[in-house]
Amino acid sequence: GPISAVVDPIQSDNASLLAAIDCSAEYLAGKEKPIILVGPKVRRAAAETELLRLVEAIGCAVVVQPAAKGSFPEDHCQYAGIFWGQVSTLAADSILNWADAIVCVGVAFTDYSTVGWTALPNISLMIAGLDHIIFPGAMCGRVHLRDFLSGLEKTVHRNETTLTEYNRIRPDPPLVEAASPMAPLTRKEMSRQVQLLLTPETTL
Repeated sequence: GPISAVVDPIQSDNASLLAAIDCSAEYLAGKEKPIILVGPKVRRAAAETELLRLVEAIGCAVVVQPAAKGSFPEDHCQYAGIFWGQVSTLAADSILNWADAIVCVGVAFTDYSTVGWTALPNISLMIAGLDHIIFPGAMCGRVHLRDFLSGLEKTVHRNETTLTEYNRIRPDPPLVEAASPMAPLTRKEMSRQVQLLLTPETTL
């Protein structure tokens, strides 16, 4: 068939979209410690702006999957690192496992993103895909991710619980002092020097 059948985004069904937004708002209203997990499909849906607005409306902590690096600004005050199982960035796995609800936005659970296993986290999940929203025990189809995030942003209540806890438990970044100019070059010293060259506009 034509390529448009593959690449053109599915248009949201209005009734399904409104139902998904209502169910999501009700789902989040009953949770005390929500967190947002960002996946690589956010970029495919071109929903980065809508995601950022939703994140700031809720106020919770945000972690990203390895393949979603860059889909959410790492210098944002709500960014809590990369969730990658036991090799997550410092405290990212702790705060996700402490939450009582995970809002999964554009995620892809694979043996790579979960470090060798494919079981979902043992926490209440709401999964927002490219064109459908899955709740515990229900699903709304024909819902485009951008439309859903934009609509949900207008209905959610602020809940900063996971962000407050993350700021309490996250360790301070280690201070690496410069090596002596006469010392052998080490990986630690190379990392220190490269870090000094990086800016918010740098892609490494």
